[in-house]
Amino acid sequence: MPHRTELYEDAPSACWPIVYSPDYNITFMGLEKLHPFDAGKWGKVINFLKEEKLIADDLIVQAREATDEDLLVVHTRRYLNKLKWSFVVATITEIPPVAFLPNFVVQRKVLKPLRTQTGGTIMAGKLAVDRGWAINVGGGFHHCSSDKGGGFCAYADITLAIKFLFERVQGVSKATIIDLDAHQGNGHERDFMDDHRVYIMDVYNRYIYPGDGFAKRAIKRRVELEWGTEDTEYLQKVLKAVLRMTCGHLLAEGNCEERRSCVQGCQKAQNPNPDGDVWRLPEEDSADYCRFHPQFAQPGAY
Repeated sequence: MPHRTELYEDAPSACWPIVYSPDYNITFMGLEKLHPFDAGKWGKVINFLKEEKLIADDLIVQAREATDEDLLVVHTRRYLNKLKWSFVVATITEIPPVAFLPNFVVQRKVLKPLRTQTGGTIMAGKLAVDRGWAINVGGGFHHCSSDKGGGFCAYADITLAIKFLFERVQGVSKATIIDLDAHQGNGHERDFMDDHRVYIMDVYNRYIYPGDGFAKRAIKRRVELEWGTEDTEYLQKVLKAVLRMTCGHLLAEGNCEERRSCVQGCQKAQNPNPDGDVWRLPEEDSADYCRFHPQFAQPGAY
């Protein structure tokens, strides 16, 4: 029996399915500036949208902090206890001075914002089912798995969101992760290594962190990029990969119009390179993973 959680309470109907909280942002004595990752970017995104009059505070779903009970759906108690050591958090966030702070300060100023973003991701998953789409302005901690954090990712929010859906939402039995961050998403890949309910597509620079060869075994559709990949080439590769992932379903089960659209999309995606690599239909059948239409997006972590 799933535990009781506040993260699945219904959001106000007047709100858009966009989840955010000012608590997402990490600011403490300038320590956040010691890492190239912008720990206040989430507030900047919201402020930009407000300035452009694209959104208002009363339209945003306020994120709630994930509790220990929520986190234990995926994380081990041993891992959560390790986060009570400041030097462990310093290693995960890659900010060495954090190791010298009292842990109660680290919990309040560093980990609480990350737990709130994690709660926001879980909430966005439920909102996507209810509304058809959702966005969490934070989260996307794709380097964290159930028992190990890294790359500024302390909680496995992607794994948590999917596990919550599997446990609590009737009819959700498969999911697809499309990871477009420049870094390989080794955290969720390790978590879903042997879980055939989850189809993972990952697009990343092959030469940078984390280079997790073991985790790559979980990727069903891998797109490894070279240095200096330009926008047009990048978008073409993403389009090809998405078509390969979804077209099998349309060709197998779609109506005539859907099949025609699929073939037309395939033709548009054809782009032979000097090595003769042309678009081909998927080797594996990803049809079953395409039936879960609601979708939610995250900006990614690091």
